Amino acid sequence: MKKVCAIALTLVLLVAVLSGCTHTNLGVKINEDGTGSLAATLCIEQDFYNQLCEAGSDPFEGFTTGTMTREGKNYVTMTETKSYSSYDELEKALLELSYNTDVYEDMEDETGETEITSAAIFKDVKIEKNAGLFYTTYTFSATQNPVTQEAEGYNLTVEMPSKIGQVQGGVADGNTVTFEISDVSSEMQYVAVAEQNSYGVIIGIVAVLVVGMAVALIFLKKKG
Repeated sequence: MKKVCAIALTLVLLVAVLSGCTHTNLGVKINEDGTGSLAATLCIEQDFYNQLCEAGSDPFEGFTTGTMTREGKNYVTMTETKSYSSYDELEKALLELSYNTDVYEDMEDETGETEITSAAIFKDVKIEKNAGLFYTTYTFSATQNPVTQEAEGYNLTVEMPSKIGQVQGGVADGNTVTFEISDVSSEMQYVAVAEQNSYGVIIGIVAVLVVGMAVALIFLKKKG
């Protein structure tokens, strides 16, 4: 029989236990200035959460909680958010996320210990900003690391600095893309590309050209 001994969520540890009782949302925000943030939300089904609390094991004790409804079920939620000063730091944080694939089985040996194994969620993560004269592109790419142990699926949302034009494996809505990941046993790649036009530069160039033409016309008139 499976049971939960403890449930904890940090930005370097994504817990996935008890299929159907928990759900995890990962939120990535990519800022224009090269910074970003990572938010991890653990959702526990309301009835199961109440059972844990009644047993004296509130997994969210000391944290601010919220509620949500998903697929007709009510969940209690807890979110942790951390900001990063560079895309490199954000990439590293995503690569450090891992599943806890322990199942907390009742043990009948003399030690009473449960073996805990873990596996990285992402095999590779790239967050890039390429600035050109007239436009800037932002690219998010993550390759899922397949696991064979029992692990829950999750949702991954990515917010970009501008409207997303290209997506692989998800659905975009404005500058946000959502990847609903239910199969963690396959190596999948999730990609989002946003492009931001440099209107200020374009307007500046046009203004310089207009001024230049005006000066040239005045000079020609005076010369004539």
